Amino acid sequence: MRYVIVLALVVAVVGCRHYQVTDAEGNAHYTKKAKTDEQGVVHFKDAKTGENMMLASASVQKISYKQYRHSTRAAEEMPAGHWKIVDLTRLRIYYSARPPTSTEWTTEFQDAVTGENVRLTSANVTTITADEFQRSLAFDREAARVQRTTSWD
Repeated sequence: MRYVIVLALVVAVVGCRHYQVTDAEGNAHYTKKAKTDEQGVVHFKDAKTGENMMLASASVQKISYKQYRHSTRAAEEMPAGHWKIVDLTRLRIYYSARPPTSTEWTTEFQDAVTGENVRLTSANVTTITADEFQRSLAFDREAARVQRTTSWD
């Protein structure tokens, strides 16, 4: 009887398929079941969020159970390690990869875009996901680059 249970467990783990679905923006999603319809739209349930997804431009890659478990477990176990800081005086948004230090009167942190140390007297600090942090950082860096290269002469 014990052998039957062990064999059934091995077949269940080996028989399962695991996929990484990468969207057009390069964001990776993980699932156990992915289906592509006639129009090329990929349908799946995201293992991290539990959300049913439909992506028109996506690539599907079969991955190992170990890769799948590592990718989905990391999202469950890792606390948010990125912060969005809003300067309430100037209404400017900053991002930081390190936790800001706060006292009764100030909030201090290192700006992820410029690398400068910033001290604010009135700020709202929230944690954000790594994906949101990366998208925001890329957008802010591109905006800063455009601002530096644009001449108003």
